Amino acid sequence: MENIGVVKKTEGNEAVVEIQRTSACGESCASCKGGCIPTKRYVEVVNLSEAKVGQRVKIELQTKKVLNAAMIMYLLPLLSTFIGVLLGIWVGGNMGDGSNQETIGIVTGLIFLGLSFFGIHIWDRNRKNKEKVEIVISKIIE
Repeated sequence: MENIGVVKKTEGNEAVVEIQRTSACGESCASCKGGCIPTKRYVEVVNLSEAKVGQRVKIELQTKKVLNAAMIMYLLPLLSTFIGVLLGIWVGGNMGDGSNQETIGIVTGLIFLGLSFFGIHIWDRNRKNKEKVEIVISKIIE
């Protein structure tokens, strides 16, 4: 993932870069009449290119790490819920006359969903201490 911004502050091998927040209309706000106003954001980046204050730079975020985190955040709860519902329906069908198997499936799916969110929370807390997703200045433009 790439973006272009302006270096606002440097300190050692770190910098603060101002970037424009991109809108859903592709910065053609007047044509979509959505009324959005492009806003500026400030991000802390690793400055290995030794960029100076005022220079335009290209910054990159490691796409693989972002996609892995997104996969865990979206797919794990979905799969956990699906497995929980199927398991609950199977267990409910094998218990008694099977009249409550849908209810048991829904409850089991919700329990699995909650457990997946709890697992993601624990994983995220441990990951913050070990690996950090870094935004890096990859190129000085001006």
